[in-house]
Amino acid sequence: ARSAIDEALAQLRGEIFELHPYVLDHAGLSAAVNAIAERAAQRMGAEITVAVDPAAGGRHDELVVVLARELLINAAKHSRAEHVAVTVGADAERVELAVRDDGRGFDDVRRTASLLDGHIGLASSEQRVLSAGGTFVVSSAPGAGTIVRVTLPS
Repeated sequence: ARSAIDEALAQLRGEIFELHPYVLDHAGLSAAVNAIAERAAQRMGAEITVAVDPAAGGRHDELVVVLARELLINAAKHSRAEHVAVTVGADAERVELAVRDDGRGFDDVRRTASLLDGHIGLASSEQRVLSAGGTFVVSSAPGAGTIVRVTLPS
């Protein structure tokens, strides 16, 4: 019984983290993105590298964390990638999040079909970015992996 309770608590903590990245509030953008990547790496069995420019922190932190989580969840579910790279950079005009994987990739037909089947992760992420005045670009091809680049105004 104790083992079952411990396992239930661990799952509950994981779900709470998925709903709200409390690490962001206490340790900042880099720590939050790294924590999300660690969880995704466990799910995927893939190597995930993270690089966060300290200058990237600011008004879009929560959105960047939510997007990184969603993009890594998508990679875990669909890509079969062995390596994933997450970068968050910034300059005076913008913050950029890029998630790149070496997975199986996809074409626009598959993306459209997935949306019609109710898989709304990329579409809802794109809408969030557009609402914030940013851009959302997905580059992928079957067998060639996927790169998602998000650019937000500083």
